[in-house]
Amino acid sequence: ESCIFESQLKTVARNRINARPGQKVVIESRNRAVFSAAILVYVVPLLFFLAGFILASLLGATEGVCILVSFIFLVLSAVILVVSQRRRSEEKQIQFDIIA
Repeated sequence: ESCIFESQLKTVARNRINARPGQKVVIESRNRAVFSAAILVYVVPLLFFLAGFILASLLGATEGVCILVSFIFLVLSAVILVVSQRRRSEEKQIQFDIIA
């Protein structure tokens, strides 16, 4: 069995089955951690983008200014995400386990 794209992934994982370097393995992670990361990466920037547009619109800005403000909010969300991820401790990172 193989992936459609046969890509490689390099990560740190607990080796529960004593796999050796070079072996193909199956890894698993906690779904909650993966979903939380996905929400942070995909949903939060979208919400910032929309909030920027709506806020500028409510303040009476023109459409061009609304678009500019929404992109500024998008960049702001990216900065917030990067800074928060760098401050996050190793214990809260997504952990992978080799299971097969």
